[in-house]
Amino acid sequence: MTVDEDCPVPSPSAGDDVLIRVKAASINVLDLRIREGYMNALYRSSRRKAKLPLFPIMVGRDFAGIVEEVGPKVTKFKPGDEVWGALGLDHTYGSLAEYTICKEAALSLKPTNLTFVEAASFPHVALTSWGALVKSAGMTKETTAGKRVLVHAGTGGVGTFSIQLVKAWSGHVITTCSTSGVELVKRLGADDIIDYKLENFATKLSEEPKLDIVLNTLGPQVEAESLALLKRGGSYATIVTPVVNSMDNYGIVLGLLFALTQKWKRALYQRLVHGRRFSWAFAYANGEILDLVKQMVEDGKIKPAVENVFSLSDVHKAYEHLARGHARGKTVINIAD
Repeated sequence: MTVDEDCPVPSPSAGDDVLIRVKAASINVLDLRIREGYMNALYRSSRRKAKLPLFPIMVGRDFAGIVEEVGPKVTKFKPGDEVWGALGLDHTYGSLAEYTICKEAALSLKPTNLTFVEAASFPHVALTSWGALVKSAGMTKETTAGKRVLVHAGTGGVGTFSIQLVKAWSGHVITTCSTSGVELVKRLGADDIIDYKLENFATKLSEEPKLDIVLNTLGPQVEAESLALLKRGGSYATIVTPVVNSMDNYGIVLGLLFALTQKWKRALYQRLVHGRRFSWAFAYANGEILDLVKQMVEDGKIKPAVENVFSLSDVHKAYEHLARGHARGKTVINIAD
């Protein structure tokens, strides 16, 4: 991974393009996986359609910055607006740059009570959490009060946001973390904390009332035990799915068909046998969701959880830190003061 100091400033090429002067951007585990070849099939397809070379890949998804220029069809934003957003998965542009191009529909005005560094920590994890808890698990502001929600890995980026979203809607949050993360999840509002280094979450929760919702951010190793803890009528959502790996291995069409067939079988079994909702969750760039999150941030219901801040020249160090795991919030790259 290198920093190109001679990259030209892009310009809006489509009517709904917005040129952003990036002030800060956060990094995600997804970036590490892309560097290792994850999403290869989708990447090659999108680059072919855009008539772009395969390399270099510009990494980074979420950002906060200032609108520099807008396309002729843009109506919501103007130069000088402070915004935040998440880029799509086509890899045409990345957020780890002084300038990037974002679609109008993926942008939102930045919360007025956040710095650019704080704001950049939110978009990707907010959209991922919203996709899992709201879109997939069916959680709503009106129906969450009193619900028992298990959030795996509460100190990660998705975990820190999810805890706060559930608490903002008056749910009861149970989360897992290591000993060193207990204080962080307490500050974020977790009601019950399970230190996975000291006890097994399934053993602990088997003695308590069944769960209404489970958010799996870890993977298949906790799926069976998590499902067993759900009540009839409960919802399970996982952000770790085999879809992209399947497309990388078998091609986009065949891989997608193969993966979704697995999902439909498991979802049907859980629905018919146990009366549970089983979902795979996905995040999409969406400015309207960020508008809702913006209001919650400005109301003080959700706060940033920034662990580390690096300069753009030290981005390799930031990724080395992320690769070690055991995150305690988000790692942010300060692009410009």
